[in-house]
Amino acid sequence: MFRINILKFMKVYNSFIQGFLFLFSVLTLGQNQKSIIGDQKWVVSLKDFGAKGDGITDDSDSFQKAVDFCEKNKRKTLFIPFGKFLLKKSVSFKTGGLQLIGEGALLREESWLNETNNKAVNINSSELIIPKNNTGIIFDKNVKDPIRIADIQFSSLEKRQPGNTTAILFQSEWDGPVWPFIIERCHFTGFNFAIKFKAQNQYLVAFVQLKQNAFNQNDECVFFSDIQPKDKQAGIRNLAWGFTFENNMCHDNSRIIRGAFAKDAVNIRDNNMEGNIKYSDGRVPNYLVDIEVSNATVNFEGNHFESIISDAVYVSSVFKDENNNYLPVIRTTALNPKNKIFIKGNNFDGVSNSFKPFTFKGLLVYNYDQVSLFLDECDLRLNESNEENIYLTDFAKKVGTVIKIPVDLNNKKNAVNIGSYRKNDIANWAKQNKQFTLVNSGIARVKEKKYQKISANDQLLVAEVEILNENGTQFLGISTIFEIEYILNGKKEVITKSVRGNYGYKLGRNKNIALIPNCLPSNAQDAKYTASLDYNNDIIGKKSFYLNIIPKLYVLNSMSNIRLKS
Repeated sequence: MFRINILKFMKVYNSFIQGFLFLFSVLTLGQNQKSIIGDQKWVVSLKDFGAKGDGITDDSDSFQKAVDFCEKNKRKTLFIPFGKFLLKKSVSFKTGGLQLIGEGALLREESWLNETNNKAVNINSSELIIPKNNTGIIFDKNVKDPIRIADIQFSSLEKRQPGNTTAILFQSEWDGPVWPFIIERCHFTGFNFAIKFKAQNQYLVAFVQLKQNAFNQNDECVFFSDIQPKDKQAGIRNLAWGFTFENNMCHDNSRIIRGAFAKDAVNIRDNNMEGNIKYSDGRVPNYLVDIEVSNATVNFEGNHFESIISDAVYVSSVFKDENNNYLPVIRTTALNPKNKIFIKGNNFDGVSNSFKPFTFKGLLVYNYDQVSLFLDECDLRLNESNEENIYLTDFAKKVGTVIKIPVDLNNKKNAVNIGSYRKNDIANWAKQNKQFTLVNSGIARVKEKKYQKISANDQLLVAEVEILNENGTQFLGISTIFEIEYILNGKKEVITKSVRGNYGYKLGRNKNIALIPNCLPSNAQDAKYTASLDYNNDIIGKKSFYLNIIPKLYVLNSMSNIRLKS
């Protein structure tokens, strides 16, 4: 037993000695401006190449020499020691695979301010200072290897002003792509773009991980640029596969995330998103977080919002063009049920009710919070709110939409306990509820003969149709058809309009709520409308589902604060 304890002690002792020697090497060589690079050196320091770090001398050339040396000699760490390193020219990485490690950065900007006069005091850290309209670090088009930056302070020289001042610019065009891209425990202040992704190839990076950073007084914190793709099937933004934004402190920025993400998870968790402000040119941001997704699941959990001047979060599977108009969904992943968002544990206590917490388009939504949701073409799979919290987006009120809401069979009148929603159970339930009929490719479109009277003063026409899905299929091509009949100048007229939702219905019973704005002429007489589901038989094939042939038709007379009951 004594011998075993001695061996454990020696292992711990050796680890301690190795760690101490490494730290001693970093601290010693990091401050030695005259050291000579050699194979025996454990850590390459920026000051080995003549950098002054006095905040006055331009250290761009020294920094570039250090990066070139490390990339050429396959060194994996470049140490940025204590100091203020002014970069009047961009420092370019050509291959990647080199991590930048500093002594530390501010993790909360409050500690940086003198409480008496609210002015900044000196930052004792590894600080890179970038003048107006310059870019500090560029990962150029040939970069292929992983990227990691940690414990560095990035500051703009003139503080935030209108322009193009950028801390980090990623523009690799390697189609690998580069992965991972990791930035940890850094602080960014005063930039038009703190971290910017911009390359002509759309998919340029994977597994972006931004953790425990701080952002203060930036126009854009994380920004994926627009490009000119050959086609626009995935929108026009640069995109990443896999994105993590966790435990970041964001105070008084205009926008925090603007991006597009595909396939892998988008994790936005446990961030402080407080006090967004106007852009440096006076514009007001539309959203604090603005993302497009393509077959991706978004986990939006544990984030804190306070004192914001814009709507908080926008997520859509339908892409927009350069003029902010929605692109066609044909041959895209838009509206696919693989596009999901989970909302859990977020706090909006410090946000005015005049701002929208969440705005979604074309998603499956799983909500665990008591928070308002503004939806368009969404399937609300779970809603744990204790209050009515479902609203239409402004766009949905303008052009129409379909919102899908699963219904618990066990809580409805005349329902039976069908347990796990097995196919035979659903069929038996449908037989007991005679208003449901089986629909498949051998049956023509089912149309409801019941009509609802309307007038030109009515704002929205609504049709609720219930679906029993026994197969779990996507049912591509289903839309809701509205037919409006009226008399105008003694002649019968008919207006037909179609609205779509996202693809698919949850296994079991679902409510299909379709809405369109009233387009009835003001002098129309004897007006009424009906609605039905339309679907593509070629796509459904041999699949089938049960349809309630008695939809609920009604009108809404106000466009403001439209709530849907879930």
